Amino acid sequence: MTSLETDMRRVELSSGDSDHMASKTKSLLRTLKHRAAHWAVCVLYPWPRGKRLKNGLTLKIDPKKRWIDLNLALRSHYEEGTLLLIEKLLPEGGVFVDVGANIGVMSTFAARHVGDKGLVFAFEPDAVNFARLTWARRANRLPQMLPFPVALGANRGVALLMGAPDGDGGLSSLVKLEGFQEQSTVPVVRMDEYLLTFDPARIDLIKIDVEGFEKDVVEGAAKVFECYKPAVIMEMVNDDAVRAGEALCRLGYRSFVAGEKGAMTLDEVCETVPKKLVHNNMLFVHASKTETLSSLAANNA
Repeated sequence: MTSLETDMRRVELSSGDSDHMASKTKSLLRTLKHRAAHWAVCVLYPWPRGKRLKNGLTLKIDPKKRWIDLNLALRSHYEEGTLLLIEKLLPEGGVFVDVGANIGVMSTFAARHVGDKGLVFAFEPDAVNFARLTWARRANRLPQMLPFPVALGANRGVALLMGAPDGDGGLSSLVKLEGFQEQSTVPVVRMDEYLLTFDPARIDLIKIDVEGFEKDVVEGAAKVFECYKPAVIMEMVNDDAVRAGEALCRLGYRSFVAGEKGAMTLDEVCETVPKKLVHNNMLFVHASKTETLSSLAANNA
C-alpha cells in the first residue's frame, strides 16, 4: 500500500469514527431531551389530571408512572395509526368491542365515531384503569360507551391480575410475565356469555390487547366470531397472540400485517391508510367480509 493509499485509509477511518461519534451524540441529545421533557411534565403539573388530546377527546392521565400516559402527555396522542384503522373499519352506528380498554384511548375514539346510535363495549379489569375509563366516559359525554370491570377469558371464574414491576398500569396482565407481581383478584367471563346477553344486532370490530391472554379471549368468543364475523385488531407481541391468531384463521379469518409505519398489506381495506404508527398490530378479517370492509374503508377515506 502506497503512502497516499495509507493516508486515504486513515481519512476513511477517521470519517467513519466521526460519523459514529455524531450518531452517538445525536442519540444522547435525544435521550436528554426526552428526559428533560419527562421531568418537566411530571414536576410542573399536578397529576393525575385531565388531558385534552390532539383528537379533541379528554382522558385522565398520570405520566409519572405510566408509559402510555407519558406519551399522551408529551405528544397528545397515542397509536394514531390504530385509531385511523378503527375509523376506516367501523361504520357510524356500529358496534365496537375493546378488550383491554385501559384508560379509554380506543374506546372513547370509537364511541365518538359510532355516535349515539352505536355501541362500545369496553372491558378493563384493572381498578385504577377502570376508574379512569369511566371518568373518560363522563368527561366526553359518551353514554354509548359501556365499561365493564371484568376480564375476558376462555372460562368463567376469577384470576390473579399481575402488575408490572414499575407499577405501570398500562402493562397489567392475567399472565405471570417476568418480573410481574400479584396485584388483585378479578372476575373473568366469556365474551360469548357476556355480550350475547345484550343480543346486539351487530358487532363490527373487536380490539384485543391483553398482554399474553389473547388465546383465552378468542377461545371464549367462538359464538361471537361465528355469528357476527367481526374484524379483529390484535396486538402481536408474544407467542400467545400468535396462537390466538392461528385460532382465528381456523375460523375462516385472513390475517394481514400492520407495518411498523402503519402501511397495511390489506389492499382491499387499507390502501388509503397513510404511513402512521400502527403499534405492533395485526388485522384479521373473515374471508366473507373482505369485500364489504373494502367498500367501507373506501367510503371512510
